[in-house]
Amino acid sequence: MKQKINLMIFVSILFIIIAAIIFIKIKIKHDERLEKEHTHMIEEIIENEYKARLKESVNSTIFFIDTIYENNYSNNFKDLIQKEKFLQEIRDYLYKHIIDKSRYSWINEIKNFEGGEKYAIRLIHPNLKSTEKMYLNTSTEDIKGNKPYLEELEGIKKNGEIYFKYYFKEINSNEITKKLSYAKLYKRFNWIIATGIPLNELQKEINLRKDELIKSHKDDNNELSLIAILILILIIFILIILRRVINNLVDKNFKYFKKYKEALFVTEDGIWEYEPLINKITFNSVLMEMLGYKKGEVEESFETLEKLLHPDDVEKVKKGLNNFVKSKTAKYHSEFRMLCKNGKYKWILSRAKVVEKDEKNQQIIRVVGIHTDIDVKKKLDLKLNEYNKNLEKRVNEELENSRKKDLQLLEQSKMASLGEMIGNIAHQWRQPLSVISTATSGINFENEVGNLDKDKITYYSSNILNSTKYLSETIDTFRNFLKEDKQKTDLVLQERINISLKITNDSLKNNGIELINCIDYTTPIIINMVKGEFSQVVINLISNAKDILLERKIVKPWIKLELLKQKDYLIFSVEDNAGGVPENIISKIFEPYFTTKHGSLGTGLGLYMSYKIVTDSLKGNIYVKNSSNGAKFFVKIPIQLTKN
Repeated sequence: MKQKINLMIFVSILFIIIAAIIFIKIKIKHDERLEKEHTHMIEEIIENEYKARLKESVNSTIFFIDTIYENNYSNNFKDLIQKEKFLQEIRDYLYKHIIDKSRYSWINEIKNFEGGEKYAIRLIHPNLKSTEKMYLNTSTEDIKGNKPYLEELEGIKKNGEIYFKYYFKEINSNEITKKLSYAKLYKRFNWIIATGIPLNELQKEINLRKDELIKSHKDDNNELSLIAILILILIIFILIILRRVINNLVDKNFKYFKKYKEALFVTEDGIWEYEPLINKITFNSVLMEMLGYKKGEVEESFETLEKLLHPDDVEKVKKGLNNFVKSKTAKYHSEFRMLCKNGKYKWILSRAKVVEKDEKNQQIIRVVGIHTDIDVKKKLDLKLNEYNKNLEKRVNEELENSRKKDLQLLEQSKMASLGEMIGNIAHQWRQPLSVISTATSGINFENEVGNLDKDKITYYSSNILNSTKYLSETIDTFRNFLKEDKQKTDLVLQERINISLKITNDSLKNNGIELINCIDYTTPIIINMVKGEFSQVVINLISNAKDILLERKIVKPWIKLELLKQKDYLIFSVEDNAGGVPENIISKIFEPYFTTKHGSLGTGLGLYMSYKIVTDSLKGNIYVKNSSNGAKFFVKIPIQLTKN
């Protein structure tokens, strides 16, 4: 045995020396190829880095433009003076932000996406300030015959952005160099926002990194050679002492095997072996004892295993073991029930690995596995699963209860709105009822004094008829508002607002509140929504504004309505001049039952139900901000709900 070990050590040392020589030759060729690949890789990496910087620079410019537009110009951008001021602010920003004395950004406005002689106008260009406000032509060529404007426009039309190369003069110089540029479409104004860098700057960076790479490779090779020599010496030393170690391991091998058997005994796991080629399976005594059988009471065979398996688990076990043997699965892992001697079934976890395999035919010769008693754990898992099912049921019940509470809140809100409407009816009926009363008294008086003629009868009758007609129209308005169902239909948004104003107008007039209606009625906006819901939101917001104006006794109170169309949303707003919402409660204003009104004046449901209608039914958003005059409520409705 020891002679074999010495021979193995000698052959190993010889093999290591030969391998080291071959490795050195391969390493030299590999380094040459690697240097070429790394040079190409560096060029790609640096170009990609510069592309990322260019894109980041353009996105930074867009962010700056969006910020100043939203903060300073979004409300009055149609004003030419404001628009020029807006462009000048951007121009000052781009003139100042020239990076590395060679990288700057410019802006062109597209006038014709089909290209041509005047397809765009140059708005801002730090390198060609004198050409600003001049038209651009897609047929323009650089010194190499490239058409950068045409290439840029085609990329913008196709992808909204493009990287492209062309020849152009450097900033603060008349030298023409090749340039890498990135352009992106700014859709808000049809602007092309672009930036670029001369490629000679990029080549300087490539050469610098290439020199660093070559130096690094040389240093690595020197270190690797030194390490290889040290490792070779170390391996030889290890092989020399390995002989002694192996002899000791052989002596200890039997002791380890004995400890392994003792460890298996402590774990109380059953061991089984399976030889697929001869279809033989064997169990140790621990497995049988786990099921309550004594050694020899059951035959070690597949037939016995199948009889002991629970009927529902037989096919699963056979299929899993068959797939494992055919190498369809890397490991065998299965849980099943086996029949104990007392007639009860016990849950068993079975795991196995291949320990012997015919490498030539790739056939499994022997499998060794372990059976573990998991009966207690499995039963606890089953109970836990049952508990989780019950928990899911309870969660669903709570969700249903929450939905019912929301419906109750909706009904309460409707009742509160109904009370508000009854008050509005009283306001609207007071004047026509007074006219009818006066006309009736007039007829009686004229009749008593004998002055009642045909003209006076016609006059008084006309007044009574007109007042009665007005009362009838008022009843129709309120009846139509209250009877509307939950079916969605196409409705004109302006008409829904008018219905709300018919209900609230008299109340506002009687309380001396001016209504400033800034809504455009020339172009109808059609929205698919439930009748009455948006009208209820408008009534709630107007009523809320009216109540706070009266409560705070504002001099010359007013309520202002606006309807704006932005990129993705319609925005309806209601503003008052009551001083605004205190900051400590503004975040709670849409919570149910939250109210700032005294006594029984408020239910705390109006704004909450408005929030539910806008977010759940209209799929939009409602929020409030304090303006310079007072509170301003915004209702944002997604543009997808509208129809042209």
